[in-house]
Amino acid sequence: MLTIRLELNPVPASRPRVTRWGTYYGKNHQAFRSEALALLSQMREDGILPEVPMSGKLRVWVVFSLKKPKTTKLKTPRGDIDNYMKLLLDCCNGIIWEDDQQIAHINAFKDFAADEGSIDLVVEEIDDETDGPVHPARRDEPIAPDPESPEDQGLDNCARGYVFIPNFPTCSPC
Repeated sequence: MLTIRLELNPVPASRPRVTRWGTYYGKNHQAFRSEALALLSQMREDGILPEVPMSGKLRVWVVFSLKKPKTTKLKTPRGDIDNYMKLLLDCCNGIIWEDDQQIAHINAFKDFAADEGSIDLVVEEIDDETDGPVHPARRDEPIAPDPESPEDQGLDNCARGYVFIPNFPTCSPC
C-alpha cells in the first residue's frame, strides 16, 4: 500500500478551450498540473514512490483538503469532486500507476482544510481473487463491525452501511 501527501491546493480540471490556433487549458489547471508533476517526480527521485509504476488492479482513496477562501457561505468546496479526481489521476499516470484505467475502486472526499490545502492519496494493488465485495451495504443486511476485532479498524458508519477508510498519513491537528 502506498500512502503519500501532496502539499498542493487541489484544483478541479477545467474544460479544454478550443480556438482556431489550438487547444489549451486554463491557467489554474496548467499551474497545478506542472506543480503536481514536478512534486511527483521529486518524490520518485527521493525514493518515496516506486521506481516502476504499479501495473495491477488498483484501489484508491483520495482526500482533497482545499484552502478555505476568506469569505464563503459554502459548506463544501466549490467544484465537482470528479473534476478534482480527473486532474489528479491524469497527473499520476506513468508515475504512480501505468494508466488510470487500472483503478477498479475509488473513494474520494473533499472538504476545507484548517490552513493550507493538500491531497492525501492511498493506493493499494489488489488481487482479482481476494478482491471481495466492494461495499458491505450491497448485501441484504449491513454487517456491523466487531469492536474487538483489529481487522475492523478503519470501518466508518455511513448512511448505506459500513465502508472501509484506510489510515491516512498523520497531519497537523486542526
